[in-house]
Amino acid sequence: MESSYVIRHERCPECAKLGKDTAGNNLAVYSDNHRYCFGCGWYSGGSRLGSLHIRDDSRPHDLEQIALPHDSSYDYPKVALDWIEQYELTRKDLLHHRVVYSDYYHRLIFPVYSGEGILAYQGRYFGPDTTKPKWWGEGNLKDTLHILKGKDDSCIILVEDIISAMKLQKVGHTSMPLFGSHVDLSRLKRIKNHYHKIILWLDPDKRKESIKFANIGKSLGLDMRVIFSDQDPKQHPQQEIEEYLKT
Repeated sequence: MESSYVIRHERCPECAKLGKDTAGNNLAVYSDNHRYCFGCGWYSGGSRLGSLHIRDDSRPHDLEQIALPHDSSYDYPKVALDWIEQYELTRKDLLHHRVVYSDYYHRLIFPVYSGEGILAYQGRYFGPDTTKPKWWGEGNLKDTLHILKGKDDSCIILVEDIISAMKLQKVGHTSMPLFGSHVDLSRLKRIKNHYHKIILWLDPDKRKESIKFANIGKSLGLDMRVIFSDQDPKQHPQQEIEEYLKT
Protein backbone atom coordinates (compact mmCIF):
# COMPACT_ATOMS: atom_id res chain seq x y z
CA MET A 1 0.00 0.00 0.00
CA GLU A 2 1.47 3.33 -1.06
CA SER A 3 1.66 6.29 1.28
CA SER A 4 -0.65 9.25 0.79
CA TYR A 5 0.61 12.71 1.73
CA VAL A 6 -0.59 16.31 1.74
CA ILE A 7 0.23 18.28 -1.42
CA ARG A 8 -1.72 21.50 -0.75
CA HIS A 9 -4.45 23.12 1.35
CA GLU A 10 -7.71 24.67 0.20
CA ARG A 11 -10.85 26.18 1.67
CA CYS A 12 -13.39 23.53 2.62
CA PRO A 13 -16.58 23.90 0.55
CA GLU A 14 -18.76 22.70 3.43
CA CYS A 15 -17.15 25.08 5.92
CA ALA A 16 -17.45 27.88 3.37
CA LYS A 17 -21.24 27.40 3.21
CA LEU A 18 -21.31 28.31 6.90
CA GLY A 19 -18.92 31.22 6.46
CA LYS A 20 -16.08 29.33 8.14
CA ASP A 21 -12.49 28.50 7.16
CA THR A 22 -11.83 32.08 6.11
CA ALA A 23 -8.10 31.33 6.15
CA GLY A 24 -8.74 28.82 3.37
CA ASN A 25 -6.58 25.99 4.73
CA ASN A 26 -8.84 23.51 6.54
CA LEU A 27 -9.14 21.21 3.54
CA ALA A 28 -6.13 18.97 2.87
CA VAL A 29 -5.62 17.68 -0.67
CA TYR A 30 -3.65 14.42 -0.71
CA SER A 31 -1.40 12.84 -3.32
CA ASP A 32 -3.99 10.13 -4.11
CA ASN A 33 -6.51 12.92 -4.85
CA HIS A 34 -8.67 12.49 -1.77
CA ARG A 35 -9.64 15.53 0.29
CA TYR A 36 -10.31 15.75 4.00
CA CYS A 37 -11.43 18.73 6.12
CA PHE A 38 -10.04 18.82 9.64
CA GLY A 39 -12.65 21.41 10.58
CA CYS A 40 -15.92 19.62 9.74
CA GLY A 41 -14.79 16.15 8.66
CA TRP A 42 -15.91 16.49 5.01
CA TYR A 43 -14.30 13.85 2.81
CA SER A 44 -14.12 13.28 -0.92
CA GLY A 45 -12.52 10.71 -3.25
CA GLY A 46 -9.30 8.69 -3.24
CA SER A 47 -8.09 6.19 -0.68
CA ARG A 48 -8.63 7.48 2.83
CA LEU A 49 -6.45 4.93 4.58
CA GLY A 50 -3.02 5.45 3.02
CA SER A 51 -0.21 3.69 4.88
CA LEU A 52 -0.38 5.40 8.25
CA HIS A 53 -2.84 3.04 9.88
CA ILE A 54 -3.63 -0.66 9.78
CA ARG A 55 -6.88 -1.66 11.39
CA ASP A 56 -8.30 -5.01 12.45
CA ASP A 57 -11.80 -4.70 10.94
CA SER A 58 -13.10 -7.60 13.02
CA ARG A 59 -12.97 -5.35 16.07
CA PRO A 60 -15.85 -2.85 16.32
CA HIS A 61 -15.15 0.83 16.93
CA ASP A 62 -17.69 3.53 17.73
CA LEU A 63 -16.66 6.13 15.18
CA GLU A 64 -19.72 8.31 15.72
CA GLN A 65 -18.50 9.50 19.10
CA ILE A 66 -15.06 10.64 17.91
CA ALA A 67 -14.64 14.01 16.23
CA LEU A 68 -11.89 16.58 16.09
CA PRO A 69 -12.52 19.93 17.81
CA HIS A 70 -14.54 22.29 15.63
CA ASP A 71 -11.66 24.77 15.23
CA SER A 72 -8.97 22.25 14.26
CA SER A 73 -6.59 23.68 11.67
CA TYR A 74 -3.01 23.66 10.41
CA ASP A 75 -2.23 26.96 12.12
CA TYR A 76 0.35 25.71 14.61
CA PRO A 77 1.48 28.20 17.26
CA LYS A 78 5.17 28.83 17.79
CA VAL A 79 5.13 27.13 21.21
CA ALA A 80 3.99 23.87 19.59
CA LEU A 81 6.51 24.09 16.75
CA ASP A 82 9.33 24.84 19.22
CA TRP A 83 8.28 21.83 21.26
CA ILE A 84 8.43 19.34 18.38
CA GLU A 85 11.68 20.81 17.05
CA GLN A 86 13.49 19.59 20.15
CA TYR A 87 12.78 16.08 18.84
CA GLU A 88 14.08 16.88 15.33
CA LEU A 89 10.55 17.11 13.91
CA THR A 90 9.11 19.99 11.88
CA ARG A 91 5.87 21.50 10.65
CA LYS A 92 6.21 19.34 7.54
CA ASP A 93 6.18 16.23 9.75
CA LEU A 94 3.02 17.43 11.49
CA LEU A 95 1.32 17.93 8.13
CA HIS A 96 2.42 14.50 6.94
CA HIS A 97 0.76 12.89 9.95
CA ARG A 98 -2.39 15.05 9.64
CA VAL A 99 -1.73 16.68 13.01
CA VAL A 100 -3.95 19.68 13.74
CA TYR A 101 -4.16 22.39 16.39
CA SER A 102 -7.15 23.62 18.38
CA ASP A 103 -6.89 27.17 19.69
CA TYR A 104 -9.98 26.64 21.85
CA TYR A 105 -8.44 23.67 23.68
CA HIS A 106 -4.80 24.79 23.26
CA ARG A 107 -3.95 21.31 22.04
CA LEU A 108 -1.77 19.85 19.32
CA ILE A 109 -3.88 16.89 18.18
CA PHE A 110 -2.55 13.62 16.77
CA PRO A 111 -5.42 11.73 15.09
CA VAL A 112 -5.70 8.01 14.40
CA TYR A 113 -7.73 7.25 11.28
CA SER A 114 -9.39 4.14 9.90
CA GLY A 115 -11.04 3.65 6.53
CA GLU A 116 -14.29 5.12 7.88
CA GLY A 117 -13.05 8.09 9.87
CA ILE A 118 -11.36 8.93 13.13
CA LEU A 119 -10.81 6.07 15.57
CA ALA A 120 -9.22 8.16 18.29
CA TYR A 121 -6.88 11.05 18.90
CA GLN A 122 -4.37 12.28 21.45
CA GLY A 123 -3.75 15.92 22.24
CA ARG A 124 -0.80 17.71 23.84
CA TYR A 125 -1.80 20.77 25.90
CA PHE A 126 0.03 24.11 25.49
CA GLY A 127 -2.32 26.44 27.33
CA PRO A 128 -1.83 28.60 30.45
CA ASP A 129 -3.85 26.42 32.87
CA THR A 130 -1.28 24.46 34.89
CA THR A 131 -3.98 22.16 36.28
CA LYS A 132 -4.73 20.71 32.82
CA PRO A 133 -3.07 17.38 31.96
CA LYS A 134 -0.33 17.65 29.35
CA TRP A 135 -1.81 14.77 27.36
CA TRP A 136 -5.48 14.09 26.68
CA GLY A 137 -6.96 11.23 24.68
CA GLU A 138 -10.30 10.56 23.00
CA GLY A 139 -11.32 7.10 21.87
CA ASN A 140 -9.76 3.75 22.67
CA LEU A 141 -6.14 4.58 21.82
CA LYS A 142 -4.75 1.45 23.43
CA ASP A 143 -6.85 -0.76 21.16
CA THR A 144 -5.52 0.70 17.91
CA LEU A 145 -2.78 -0.46 15.56
CA HIS A 146 -1.54 2.95 14.45
CA ILE A 147 1.31 1.75 12.25
CA LEU A 148 3.61 4.36 10.72
CA LYS A 149 5.28 2.71 7.75
CA GLY A 150 8.93 3.48 7.06
CA LYS A 151 11.30 2.61 4.23
CA ASP A 152 12.42 -0.39 6.28
CA ASP A 153 9.22 -2.40 6.65
CA SER A 154 10.93 -5.69 7.54
CA CYS A 155 10.04 -5.27 11.20
CA ILE A 156 8.04 -2.97 13.44
CA ILE A 157 9.29 -0.98 16.42
CA LEU A 158 6.86 -0.58 19.31
CA VAL A 159 7.30 2.56 21.42
CA GLU A 160 5.28 4.25 24.14
CA ASP A 161 4.38 7.57 22.53
CA ILE A 162 3.38 9.06 19.18
CA ILE A 163 6.36 11.46 19.01
CA SER A 164 8.85 8.59 19.32
CA ALA A 165 6.96 6.70 16.61
CA MET A 166 6.99 9.70 14.29
CA LYS A 167 10.72 10.22 14.81
CA LEU A 168 11.51 6.56 14.08
CA GLN A 169 9.45 6.69 10.91
CA LYS A 170 11.23 9.87 9.84
CA VAL A 171 14.57 8.06 9.92
CA GLY A 172 13.08 5.21 7.86
CA HIS A 173 11.74 2.66 10.33
CA THR A 174 8.22 1.28 10.65
CA SER A 175 6.93 2.07 14.11
CA MET A 176 3.80 2.02 16.25
CA PRO A 177 2.92 3.96 19.41
CA LEU A 178 1.38 1.93 22.23
CA PHE A 179 -0.05 5.11 23.83
CA GLY A 180 1.27 3.71 27.09
CA SER A 181 3.72 1.05 28.20
CA HIS A 182 1.52 -2.06 28.24
CA VAL A 183 1.66 -4.66 25.46
CA ASP A 184 -1.32 -6.96 25.93
CA LEU A 185 -1.58 -10.42 24.42
CA SER A 186 -4.51 -9.60 22.14
CA ARG A 187 -2.72 -6.68 20.51
CA LEU A 188 0.41 -8.77 19.94
CA LYS A 189 -1.73 -11.37 18.18
CA ARG A 190 -3.16 -8.68 15.92
CA ILE A 191 0.30 -7.28 15.15
CA LYS A 192 1.39 -10.81 14.27
CA ASN A 193 -1.05 -10.70 11.33
CA HIS A 194 1.18 -8.01 9.78
CA TYR A 195 4.66 -8.46 11.29
CA HIS A 196 6.58 -11.37 12.78
CA LYS A 197 9.69 -9.37 13.65
CA ILE A 198 9.19 -6.86 16.46
CA ILE A 199 11.53 -4.53 18.33
CA LEU A 200 10.24 -3.25 21.67
CA TRP A 201 11.72 0.08 22.74
CA LEU A 202 10.08 1.37 25.91
CA ASP A 203 11.19 4.19 28.18
CA PRO A 204 14.16 3.61 30.55
CA ASP A 205 11.96 2.90 33.60
CA LYS A 206 10.23 -0.05 31.89
CA ARG A 207 13.05 -2.55 31.58
CA LYS A 208 11.41 -5.36 33.55
CA GLU A 209 8.17 -4.87 31.65
CA SER A 210 10.04 -4.93 28.33
CA ILE A 211 11.53 -8.33 29.09
CA LYS A 212 8.15 -9.69 30.20
CA PHE A 213 6.37 -8.50 27.07
CA ALA A 214 9.16 -9.79 24.82
CA ASN A 215 8.82 -13.23 26.40
CA ILE A 216 5.08 -13.16 25.75
CA GLY A 217 5.77 -12.29 22.13
CA LYS A 218 8.25 -15.12 21.77
CA SER A 219 5.68 -17.54 23.17
CA LEU A 220 3.48 -16.57 20.20
CA GLY A 221 6.28 -17.39 17.77
CA LEU A 222 7.31 -13.79 17.18
CA ASP A 223 10.90 -12.76 16.56
CA MET A 224 10.92 -10.16 19.30
CA ARG A 225 13.82 -8.30 20.87
CA VAL A 226 14.22 -5.39 23.28
CA ILE A 227 16.22 -2.17 23.12
CA PHE A 228 17.38 -0.59 26.37
CA SER A 229 18.50 3.04 26.33
CA ASP A 230 19.00 5.78 28.90
CA GLN A 231 16.39 8.09 27.32
CA ASP A 232 13.02 7.85 25.58
CA PRO A 233 13.46 7.04 21.86
CA LYS A 234 12.32 10.53 20.84
CA GLN A 235 15.06 12.14 22.96
CA HIS A 236 17.90 10.41 21.12
CA PRO A 237 19.51 12.14 18.13
CA GLN A 238 18.88 10.39 14.83
CA GLN A 239 22.42 9.01 14.66
CA GLU A 240 22.08 7.42 18.11
CA ILE A 241 18.78 5.85 17.09
CA GLU A 242 20.51 4.13 14.16
CA GLU A 243 23.29 2.92 16.45
CA TYR A 244 20.81 1.38 18.90
CA LEU A 245 18.94 -0.37 16.09
CA LYS A 246 22.15 -1.83 14.67
CA THR A 247 23.26 -3.21 18.03
